[in-house]
Amino acid sequence: MKSSDVKETFANALLELSKQRSVEKITVVDIVCQCNMSRRTFYNHFIDKYDLIGWIYISRVDKILSCFNKTETWEQCVISTYQSLFENSDYFLCVINQEGQNSFYRQFVSHTYEYMRGIILSYLKLDKLPEELDYALTAHTYGQVNCALKWMREGMILSPIQMARYNIDNMPYLLKRFFLKSD
Repeated sequence: MKSSDVKETFANALLELSKQRSVEKITVVDIVCQCNMSRRTFYNHFIDKYDLIGWIYISRVDKILSCFNKTETWEQCVISTYQSLFENSDYFLCVINQEGQNSFYRQFVSHTYEYMRGIILSYLKLDKLPEELDYALTAHTYGQVNCALKWMREGMILSPIQMARYNIDNMPYLLKRFFLKSD
């Protein structure tokens, strides 16, 4: 079995278990029992359950964002990201309050920042972001991640499309040229 298949098996087990009880109460033993795998196999792929939680988010978002510049606009990718958060809200609501080194929040911020940073660096053909761009990207990343978490905590009253629109409309001017195509 390929590593990605094994990871997906663990992810599906955790997602299934999270429908029955809070993620905090789910142990690695619960996860491996759910999918008939060994603890050793689990630890060959993940540091702990929080590492798995981060992997679930990253793997889902990577699938969505990989479409940028290929077939979809940045706005379509942002809508898809919010749609994924909405469709998997039971799971994400369980994990957004965890704290610590491998917390969902830290992974959400880090991955979003690094993904967008990579697009900008590729566009500029640089190895390091200029200070002003780095500041704008950092502010945007933290702001949008916190807005997404607030949206989830408050019951997702606005649609994923509305949230994406607010995300795009409030993107700093310095970043827009890298993500939004002018008409």
